[in-house]
Amino acid sequence: MNSTAIRRTTTQRHAFIHVILDHYTDRNIQIAFAFDAENLKRAQEIISHYPPQYKKAAVIPLLDLGQRQNKGWTSISVMNYVAKLLEMPPMRVYEEDLTPTTTKKVLDAFSKGVKPKPGPQSGRRTSENSAGLTNLTGKPYGPGEFCTPEFQ
Repeated sequence: MNSTAIRRTTTQRHAFIHVILDHYTDRNIQIAFAFDAENLKRAQEIISHYPPQYKKAAVIPLLDLGQRQNKGWTSISVMNYVAKLLEMPPMRVYEEDLTPTTTKKVLDAFSKGVKPKPGPQSGRRTSENSAGLTNLTGKPYGPGEFCTPEFQ
């Protein structure tokens, strides 16, 4: 496949990706997925951190949760389940990690019979920022470390 196939209109590109992904059994839309009781409770707690009109912002943490439950793979069924849970179009969930470059890379791997690495294609390991970790990157300070002498 050449890169012009990737650059088609948004609707064509997403329909094309969906057809490719449905072809592989471990990404088949017919394979059921649902959070187990523990992860559903976690998902509801994550969603509760967002105002109702912004609950879609929980998509990345919920995809991470689904990936962890689904043995390291974010299948189409996981993405559809998260989309339904957040009441958002599935296509908005599919495009969270893929760019035209990474989509081409994944599709090229499939066309060669190679299974691409599971998980985020962006180099992230979980749902961290695309620029890498930005918080909690150093050793946390201990109690009283920045207090005035009389409070240490």
